[in-house]
Amino acid sequence: GNINESLIISNQILNDNPNNFGALVNKAYVLNLLNNTKEALIEIEKAEKIDPTDDVMLLNKGNILMKLGDSENALLCYDTILKTDSDNISAIVNKGNVLAKMKKYEDAYSSYNEALKIDPTDEIALLNKVGVLYELEKYDDSLKLCNTVLEIDPQNTIALARKGDIFIKLGKHDEAFSLFEDALKINPDSVEALLEKARAFDDIGEYNKEITCLNHVLKIEPNNAIALAAKGLAYYTILQPKKAVGLYNKALKIQPRDVETMIKKGHALQKLSKTNAAMEIFETALEIEPKNTHALSHIG
Repeated sequence: GNINESLIISNQILNDNPNNFGALVNKAYVLNLLNNTKEALIEIEKAEKIDPTDDVMLLNKGNILMKLGDSENALLCYDTILKTDSDNISAIVNKGNVLAKMKKYEDAYSSYNEALKIDPTDEIALLNKVGVLYELEKYDDSLKLCNTVLEIDPQNTIALARKGDIFIKLGKHDEAFSLFEDALKINPDSVEALLEKARAFDDIGEYNKEITCLNHVLKIEPNNAIALAAKGLAYYTILQPKKAVGLYNKALKIQPRDVETMIKKGHALQKLSKTNAAMEIFETALEIEPKNTHALSHIG
């Protein structure tokens, strides 16, 4: 409700004054929150023409580009902010997020540590550091850090969900599901907890239960690209490639440069004997990531 209200107010201001900088930035921010990312980019670029050096504008532009999968340009936005404001925690943390998305986990780890030097209790930096440690397979360190967050904030649904994810990796499924339930008791609409629970069902081959979880996410956030792609993979796994392609298309509308989803779509198209369409998508993936081994293996 509040998000839509904010959008209505921004639109009213822009009707009277199309060049109102604050309203343009706010509108872009809200559209990005609603996963209307391409529209968000149009608004933030209008704001950029008015003031290309504003930190809040640059931060929002970086976040929008990150969601669109344009990591290099997102990094440029954050680095521009950090040139003049080296202690800007939001820019440091978001830079870490882009680096993590690029699978540069050591660099992301350094960014989060830099943010935590400025504010050791920054929950976003702590939680994203948990994620990076997980990707680096440092599960014990990841678990310790999760517990640190839960000591600060026992009701933190994201920390509970991430702790559950670590337990899945350690093969402790019962403990993991118990943590997901704890998180969902606190907030039945916790997207993070629902996504992690779906991932856990995927891990144990319970694909219909996974799809139910993902449907819950998509009721809350119809444009959640992660949920759409995961649901696509679940349908592909239960041998429904046509449904999978439809879901991958929706995900790629939101994140057009998501190479991982492109490759999954390519596999589904191959299952449907649409070889030319599959080759096209593998080639598109290689334009974005020329060294992507999955795409290269299909091009031959």
